[in-house]
Order: sequence, then structure tokens, then C-alpha cells
Amino acid sequence: MTLYRVMERLDGETGPAETRFIAERFRWSAFLLPVLWLLFQRLWLTALLVFLLTMAVGLALPRFGFANAYIVVCNLALGLIVGLESTGLIVSGLEKSGWREAGVSSGETIEEAELRWFAKRTAETNPADQSILAGASV
Repeated sequence: MTLYRVMERLDGETGPAETRFIAERFRWSAFLLPVLWLLFQRLWLTALLVFLLTMAVGLALPRFGFANAYIVVCNLALGLIVGLESTGLIVSGLEKSGWREAGVSSGETIEEAELRWFAKRTAETNPADQSILAGASV
């Protein structure tokens, strides 16, 4: 079962205009190509920081006498951090763009998580539909 963070962008007082479900998982593309992945996610400052750290490691370690294998290990460690924190990075980028975190949903697939989320949301906004007498004739 996968957990999904639910992000909503509000449209005035009428409620959420758009909803996104972001899976809580490790992203291999963020691990293997962290700078490109960050650029693709439009996280410009984070991509710049990771790029500068990669360059600093690549330039500093040989000056201190470390072998090239240490540079690779350090860059893989940096990629591992980006891969593990990828969901949090996506969420923080969305929050800066006016989205808010509405909650968490779970499901085997994203469709199942969406069904659970919107069914719960409907039950919260209209509790009369959940009543025993909801379908009774008057």
C-alpha cells in the first residue's frame, strides 16, 4: 500500500480548484540524475545548490589527495539524499506556488487513493448522504 500526499490549490472560497496526489516513494531518476530531476521539477535554487555541491566535491577532493572513487561515492550519497527527499522537495515546491497540503491518502494504486480521498471528502462535506434515511421516500 502506497501513501500519497494530497495537495490542493484553492480557488477562492468555492473550495479546491485542483488536487494532486504525490506518492511517498524513492525516485530512481532523482537518485541517478539529481540536478536534471530537480530542473525538471522546476526547483531551480535546489538544483543550483546540488550542482554547486557536486562541483565543490569534484574540485576539492582531488586537492586533498582523495582518489576519484571518493568523488563518485560522495556524488552517489548526494543523489541518495535527493532521491529519498524527492517527495518533500516536490511538496515544498508546490507550497511555494500557492498549493497547500490537505492530507494523506493510501491505496494500492493512485486511482484507489483518489477514490478513498474523494469518498472521505464527500462524507465530510455532506453527512446527510451517509444517513440510513438518505434514500428513504418521503
